[in-house]
Amino acid sequence: MRRRIDAFLFDFGGVFTDSPFTAVEDFGRAIDADPRTVATVVFGSYEHDGEHPWHRLERGEIGLEAAREKILGIGRERGIEVDIYQLFARMADNGAGADARGALVQTVRGLRAAGYRTGIITNNVREFGDGWRALVPVEELFEFVVDSSHAGV
Repeated sequence: MRRRIDAFLFDFGGVFTDSPFTAVEDFGRAIDADPRTVATVVFGSYEHDGEHPWHRLERGEIGLEAAREKILGIGRERGIEVDIYQLFARMADNGAGADARGALVQTVRGLRAAGYRTGIITNNVREFGDGWRALVPVEELFEFVVDSSHAGV
């Protein structure tokens, strides 16, 4: 029996942008630190949701500046200076948006035109909401958006 597909769900980061981990690796090399250590300092565990400042930031429990200060502290405990603002500057030009992802944007348009429901999810930062939404025509492409910082997950 054929399974009927009714909807397509897309992630934002790493789909409509390059992987943030590429920027983390570049940043680690730039500050002469192991990129895996930098990733752990910035993001905490990706296997377990917890109280790491990044997880709390993505859930909308704390603001960007508070997360930055806490992450700076975690890095300093490990002997490295990990400023997420410097990291974000590297992520800013990461092949994001409708121009860089034109084929994907056209695919989503085609799915909508064919009658499929489409949605997008993102584990993002509340302060970046306007910025990431400006990269692709969100309202045109997606019937619904689940943004972790607004949903609290």
